[in-house]
Order: sequence, then C-alpha cells, then structure tokens
Amino acid sequence: MYDGVRFVWLNTYPYYKNDWRRAVNMLSFAVRLLNSAVGLPKPVAVTGCSVHRLAALAARKFSSRYKAKFLFEERDLWPQVLIDMGKLSK
Repeated sequence: MYDGVRFVWLNTYPYYKNDWRRAVNMLSFAVRLLNSAVGLPKPVAVTGCSVHRLAALAARKFSSRYKAKFLFEERDLWPQVLIDMGKLSK
C-alpha cells in the first residue's frame, strides 16, 4: 500500500540486453498481469502506460474484465516535443 493505493508487483522474465529476451519479458508481463486478478478485489480504475504496447493492451483488457475505468498514460512524447519546439524536423 502507498497512500491508500494497493500495488501488486509482478515477477517477469529477466533480460539484460535489448535482444529477444526483452520481447519475452514484455509478453511475460502481459500474461502475468491478466492472470494476477485471481483473489484481488475489483479495481476502480486501471492505468496502462505506453512503456511498451503489450503493457497498455493488457491493462486495457484487465480493466474491461472488471468494468473498471481505464486510464492511458502516454510516456514517450519526446520526438513530438522536439518537433513542436522546432529543434527537430519531421
């Protein structure tokens, strides 16, 4: 619990380089998220962030399973920010 919010930590397949193990890590996170609901109370809201697409998709599926509010958090806006500031061309 942190400030009244319950967090559940999921163990995933480890990786140390940006190779095929990273993709397996992403897939293992999505699968474990969808299987982690057993025994947990119904969530009010689920936040899915764009760290990788499978995280957000799994969070969306998780929220729809419980008819909970889904919040999408976009994290990787840096290319667009640089374009908007005129520091990078399209």
